[in-house]
Amino acid sequence: RRILMLTRSNYLGLVVDAQVERQEVVGFRVSEDAKREGSEGSGKDLDADDDLWKIWQYNGLDSWFDTALLEAAVTGSAFVMVEPPRPGDEVARIHIEHPDEFIVEYVPGTNRREVAAALKLWLDDWTGQTMATLYLPGWMWKFASSSQLGAVLPSDPTWLPRADGLNEPVAEATNLPIVPAWELPNNPMLGSGGRSEIDDLIPIQNRINKGLADRMITQDFGAFPQKWATGWPEVDQFGAPTSKIKVGQHRIVSTAAIDTKFGQFQAADLGGYIETKNADVKDIASRSRTPAQYLLGDVANVAGDTLRMAESGLAAKVRQRNRPHSLSLENAMR
Repeated sequence: RRILMLTRSNYLGLVVDAQVERQEVVGFRVSEDAKREGSEGSGKDLDADDDLWKIWQYNGLDSWFDTALLEAAVTGSAFVMVEPPRPGDEVARIHIEHPDEFIVEYVPGTNRREVAAALKLWLDDWTGQTMATLYLPGWMWKFASSSQLGAVLPSDPTWLPRADGLNEPVAEATNLPIVPAWELPNNPMLGSGGRSEIDDLIPIQNRINKGLADRMITQDFGAFPQKWATGWPEVDQFGAPTSKIKVGQHRIVSTAAIDTKFGQFQAADLGGYIETKNADVKDIASRSRTPAQYLLGDVANVAGDTLRMAESGLAAKVRQRNRPHSLSLENAMR
């Protein structure tokens, strides 16, 4: 167990971080009509929608959206839910939802653009029940499971109407013609939606961990030269028992017996393990379009043009990943 604890080397975390740290929302572009409407009477041309930026800042999305990008890269999807302003609020509320607790369903034939329904599912810490809220166009329905104390839900649980307060209805009209939830998919496909950035890299990471475990075991048992001795006398010239040889403690070992010989076995070569690990890391770099110097940490004698070319693949991947996020954000901020 001690050795296995030392074999964990999370290269997939570097792959995700290299992508997410290059994704950032810097502003919102609006249509020409919106520019003209906003600039009337103000004497200035609006390049970005100030109201949208105010909503963004009010909801603390400078930090929370980074979390959404990270979750989307790791799990394949994150979700954005919009709540109308509460009494006393200046603007609408925007919540980032984890895919373990949230899911949306799309209207067929809309290329996953029009949301038909959304479901929020969570374990309530106060009651121990699993709660569910179903969002439909114009309506919000609340349910609670019959299971309590955090029990695992059966395959076909019983759902009961839920009222969060004494005067709150189970079904509540939202007065919204759409479902106020959108997916932030990572590298989506039409049929399955978002895909995890590390899903097809996990087998390579497992190979690296296996190779590290083999290397650590070999290093523990075979990397240090093992000593041997033959013909070591059991008694000395005076007939007293000879002491055992303590390698590392006895700097000089000698005996009068002419048949005694000393030597050592060849140490295990760890070079093969290191080369195999580097090859697996390069597989991760090529498959994820992450520059190899990020993962290997070796940029000695590498030309600047070579480094820029390695970065170009990562930059192209980030641009491609940003397109579905931009569409979802545009819908949510509207």
